[in-house]
Amino acid sequence: MSALYFAAKKNTCVKVLTTLCLGFWLMTGTVVAQENPEEQALLQAQRMAAVFNNRNFVKYTNFMAPGAYGNQEARKERFVASLKENVPGGAEIVNLERVAFKTFGTSQQILLLSKYDGQFRFIAGISDDGGERWLFTQPLHQSTHFEIIQEVIPSFDTSFAALIDPGFYKRARFTLGKPLPPFTFIDLKGDSITLDQLKGKRIVLSFWLTGCKFCVEEIPQLNEFVKASDGNTAFIAPVFYASKESLETSLPAQTFLYTVVTPRNADDYSVHYFPMYIVTDENHIVVLKLQGDDPDHLKKIREALEKHGR
Repeated sequence: MSALYFAAKKNTCVKVLTTLCLGFWLMTGTVVAQENPEEQALLQAQRMAAVFNNRNFVKYTNFMAPGAYGNQEARKERFVASLKENVPGGAEIVNLERVAFKTFGTSQQILLLSKYDGQFRFIAGISDDGGERWLFTQPLHQSTHFEIIQEVIPSFDTSFAALIDPGFYKRARFTLGKPLPPFTFIDLKGDSITLDQLKGKRIVLSFWLTGCKFCVEEIPQLNEFVKASDGNTAFIAPVFYASKESLETSLPAQTFLYTVVTPRNADDYSVHYFPMYIVTDENHIVVLKLQGDDPDHLKKIREALEKHGR
């Protein structure tokens, strides 16, 4: 064979090898992109931030985990309206950085740190389709209880808790079907009230704040509710971040027909929305848990007490 043939064959081989290498490189690049969900998560989080910063709150909800708006499509509109009303004018989500990334079977989860309105905030994200689509929480304050993330993303793994909430494993939780955690409250007379003192009684706990408008407005309704209740129900209203003196200042003419108490340490309890109601049966098993300004909450409490009464 001539040298020209070998040269031609060599050039052909080079072209084939080059094409194969290029194809392999492109294919490998694609695989790397698919196998690098951390970058995909960060990219989608940056898109979410850009949408938020442009005040396109309707599109912003497409990046939100459903728990952010109560897991109901019908509440998206209310969620958007709340953002429009409460987001400060110049507030932006910027400087997104990865804190931790973990894979749990088909679920991939990420914890991000960002700056929002000049403060550091956490954002949690999850993908259940191999990293194609990520859903996130809103920016959460650094002192946020880890349970807040779990309410928005129920499957968010507790192994992240140590990074942001050291008190997570110590905090008392109120879980349906489980015993009410032991408590010690101080009433407005300075006396202690413990769970053991209420043996054999059904319990209604009403967690509230003096700064919660709905909580304060419903006090007369709660008084009437207590009047109509039987003697085998203990109605206790722990007020957070308040004292007897501050109550007398903020609600000087208010009469309570139920027992108002103050927790020794509000951070000991897994309470994040006000008001929050916990109802137990006579064995102190939690049978009802309500959070927020549910207009039918007293009806639901009454039904739970009747169902679990003697």
